[in-house]
Amino acid sequence: MENMNIAIVTDDKDYGRACGLAILNVCRTLVVNIFTKDEFATVGECSGEDSDDGRFYYGFDIVIWDGPFCEEYLREGTVFLVDKPSMTCRNSETGRYCIYKYSPAQQMVADIFEIYSRQTGRSPANVSAQGVHVYAFSSWAGGCGCSTVAMAAAQEMVRFHNRRVFYMSLEELESTGEFIKCVPGGRTLSYYLYNLFKNRKHGRKGVEAGEEYRPFFESFIVRDDFGIEAFRPTKGRNPLVELSSEDICTFVESVMNSGRYDTIIADIGTSMSQAAVTCLEMAEKICLISRETCSLTREIYYLQYLMTIGGEDMLRKMIKVENRVRLVMGSDFFNDKADEEDALIQTSMTIGENNIFSEEEGIYKVLLEGDFGRSIAQLTEILPQVLR
Repeated sequence: MENMNIAIVTDDKDYGRACGLAILNVCRTLVVNIFTKDEFATVGECSGEDSDDGRFYYGFDIVIWDGPFCEEYLREGTVFLVDKPSMTCRNSETGRYCIYKYSPAQQMVADIFEIYSRQTGRSPANVSAQGVHVYAFSSWAGGCGCSTVAMAAAQEMVRFHNRRVFYMSLEELESTGEFIKCVPGGRTLSYYLYNLFKNRKHGRKGVEAGEEYRPFFESFIVRDDFGIEAFRPTKGRNPLVELSSEDICTFVESVMNSGRYDTIIADIGTSMSQAAVTCLEMAEKICLISRETCSLTREIYYLQYLMTIGGEDMLRKMIKVENRVRLVMGSDFFNDKADEEDALIQTSMTIGENNIFSEEEGIYKVLLEGDFGRSIAQLTEILPQVLR
């Protein structure tokens, strides 16, 4: 889809400016023009176009009209702003589209793209990123800090290696909301999956049966202060856990094809769902997060199970990380662990027990400082091609 040319028509100039800036902050590829209603009428007179004959009038792809619904202005390409959420509507037969005037900018832009797509059959064109790297973080026991290490590695890549990182949680209860602030009211991961698997076979105008249809990404995305992005989590059970191998591959492919990312961090945790195991198989490297108090027998059973599914290749791409290690000065930690020799894979590195969090408004902030930060930097250097 080419850049959309949008007109915001409102007599409230302050609202018009705020709305225009918010829309551009979400999607900078849009062209936004702001008019009062009298100015917009003048534009129509100067253009010399018969607005009733054209698909979109006055040369704009979408006209956002701030005012009461009126049949006089009901043309294809017009979106009316309404004061109450209950007044919103999308009627393809009559061409009447109304969106909530004070909805979040992400939601408003998503609605605009969806309405434009319904009217024209066009959808946003995504340029697939080449060479997207997938790294998985897993553990066989809870409390090892798997999500913390995964998010810290993602933050290290974004802050210090200029990577564009997408974070996805495959735990039964997602960890996304613990690390990234999720403003209520936006569309969630569940709705994205609904669009991904249903709309591509829906027979929607301009979309052939079986052709992939990708909804506008921005309406589902949340991001942290450093730019790590994730889907807005769904309340209750993580819907990714319920996906088949084929469906999780389709989902990951849609993320890759968005062209937004060069790195995907898959936080597997202790999940052994079909989707989780498939992500372990597709990952270039697997960071196996352990703890000194964990049972080596359970680790061996876990790895043997993965080998029966994915073969010895699962072990060859694993990096074992011992997390939250209580280091004692003057002692050799590994010499005190006689059973380390019996492990199927040896520990590649250790991360000490440090104060690695700050909490702001219920959101955990990972602190890449001190020994913990140096350990995470070392971990990202082990992951292949991160620094290239």
